[in-house]
Amino acid sequence: MKTMNQLLHWIDQYGYTVLFLALFLELIALPIPTEILMSYVGFLVYRQEASLLLSLLAASSGTFAGLSASYWIGLKLGYPFFYRYGRLIHVGHGRLEKMSSLFRRHGLKLLLVTNFIPGIRHMSGYFSGISRVPYRKFAFTTAFGSLIWTATFLSLGTMLGPRYAKIESYAAKYTIWMIAASAVIATGLFLLNKYRIPLRNAAVQGSLAIIRAYGGSERNLKLLITVAAAAFIGFSSLFIGIIQDFIAQDFGEFNFIVNLILFSFFQQDWSGIMIVFYNLSSWTSLSCLVLLCLSWVVVKGRQRALELRFLFLLVTGGVAYAYFVRYLLQLLFHWFRWTFWHIALLPDIRLILSAVVYGFLAYIFMRHLRTYYLQFAVIAFSIAALTVIGLARIYFQTQLPSGVASGYVFGGMWVSFVVLLLEVFRLLHVKGSSRA
Repeated sequence: MKTMNQLLHWIDQYGYTVLFLALFLELIALPIPTEILMSYVGFLVYRQEASLLLSLLAASSGTFAGLSASYWIGLKLGYPFFYRYGRLIHVGHGRLEKMSSLFRRHGLKLLLVTNFIPGIRHMSGYFSGISRVPYRKFAFTTAFGSLIWTATFLSLGTMLGPRYAKIESYAAKYTIWMIAASAVIATGLFLLNKYRIPLRNAAVQGSLAIIRAYGGSERNLKLLITVAAAAFIGFSSLFIGIIQDFIAQDFGEFNFIVNLILFSFFQQDWSGIMIVFYNLSSWTSLSCLVLLCLSWVVVKGRQRALELRFLFLLVTGGVAYAYFVRYLLQLLFHWFRWTFWHIALLPDIRLILSAVVYGFLAYIFMRHLRTYYLQFAVIAFSIAALTVIGLARIYFQTQLPSGVASGYVFGGMWVSFVVLLLEVFRLLHVKGSSRA
């Protein structure tokens, strides 16, 4: 803590020079908390005591210089030196072999993300040199990655303002999720690139088999029931998790971070377009969508009576379900005597019903469409509509981000339950018809 305070004092005294040197030395392997240091510089930008452009230039240059120095050290000393003495800088034999192999295969790709991973960042230059990655490619990728990394933390410090010190706790808490998400994305991109043609064909055929199950074989209906059941189980698990988070009062940081990011993008007056987005969840809009579903079933449906009954269940049961969820949450708030209770924390009735109606709209249209691209367009429309509805509610501060997320989960649980029941009854009808 004393060292950190001294660094911040030097930043106040010598500015960009200390920022450059701190990042340079940290990437050679000195234990300097550069994330909070850059966030503090962002705070100085917030107070207009530093230039964002010069801060970004100093930070990214220091990062690039430090990584380049460690690259040339790794290149000149080579694998044998680090194998013998690497333990002195916390690089044992096992770690050296694994990281060298990883950088030989994926070095350039890794350089784009390693700056965000503590403990790996300051070793990436050494391993790139040991693996003999061409310097031109290394320099280009490192310069780009350094710019992204430094811009991220400087911007966060600027947005957080006086609360810049919180970035350290947030970074520590969410780093593992960032790493996991990066790993999942990287694996997905690799598989997509390697097997893109078989995966594309399988996705198209699979989606058509599910969506065209209407009036189809018993096997296809069972497949659709399995998908609906999996969705219902997933939403039910999220429902339980959200209730637990409400009880544990664990939404504070989530709301803070989402609001911080959202309002950093919407600093100007977006009221006009946000009112349009907000009205997509009005009672009038939802009623029109229900009538659209009704008309679609009447025109396109083959089992109209069955689907109309479940549409009626979806709407009337959905309204009762939404009020029940609100009442349950209010009971929990009063039961545990939560002092932080306010109306924006709970999901609004129309928000829950928006998830129900838009979700069922996507399902019933896909059920009767035979064109793959139209099916995709309907899904995209429903997702986009729900996204902008949530943004509008957060923008006008009528709903917290946690309220939007929980409202969509509660609505998704109900619509997946209704679809599951509908497909089970459809399967029973098909079995009854075949026996007759």
